[in-house]
Amino acid sequence: IGRLRRKLGATLFERSVAKVIHWPPDARHESRDEYRSSCSAKFRTAAASAALLAAFATTTLSTVLVERAEDRRLTDEAVTFAGELDRGGSDVESVRAVFREESDEMTHTGMSFAVYDAQGKLLAGDHRTPHPNASTCVSATHNLLRACSTKTARGLSAVVGTPRTPLFSILAIAAILSA
Repeated sequence: IGRLRRKLGATLFERSVAKVIHWPPDARHESRDEYRSSCSAKFRTAAASAALLAAFATTTLSTVLVERAEDRRLTDEAVTFAGELDRGGSDVESVRAVFREESDEMTHTGMSFAVYDAQGKLLAGDHRTPHPNASTCVSATHNLLRACSTKTARGLSAVVGTPRTPLFSILAIAAILSA
């Protein structure tokens, strides 16, 4: 700006700047400096609002993508669990043995497993793990548990659940702090 001012001369520079910021101001502003300060405050407010809007859009998109990935992970595990159930015996003790084996293998992941029969009766597993009506994913216990299920060849429902972290609120707080 200094180079431009020297090149154009003070008066021409002042006129060109005045055109950009719509000088002369209306009666609310007493001086050019006050007007510039007012414009600067408006630009800062607009920039902060745009940053906050972008942060919340990113938060929403991130939450959706992470939840979809979590559903894929749970669905994949439910399909694996259903395959294990199909390879096991057809009586209740065989189902419980497969459940115990799979549950012991996956203890380190924090996943909970359950097996429901065609009528929705719990055959094995954690009773807090919800029984989705179809091969789908649902949230339960005030949205703190996410469970996905799939049907076996014998009509049993293999359900896999995991505790859920309220991801949106954590990301929203991070977005506010970063904006």
